[in-house]
Amino acid sequence: MFVLANYRKHGIGRTLVKRAMAWFEENDAKDVIVFVGVGNEEVLDFYGSFGLRPIAIRLERKSNVVEGS
Repeated sequence: MFVLANYRKHGIGRTLVKRAMAWFEENDAKDVIVFVGVGNEEVLDFYGSFGLRPIAIRLERKSNVVEGS
C-alpha cells in the first residue's frame, strides 16, 4: 500500500488498513505480515496502532554484490 505524499495525513492510509484488517478478521486470517522498506521506518508507529509489531530485521545480500565493495 502506498499513499502519495499530497494525500497523506487525511486518513486515507488508516481507512485502507482498517478495511484490510477487517477483511482479514472476517476471513479468519491467522497472521498478518507487513513488510516495511528500509528508509520507511516512520510508518512503524502507524502500523503499531493496528497492533502490528516489528519482530525481526531481515538482512539480505544480492548475488550481484561483490565482497569488499
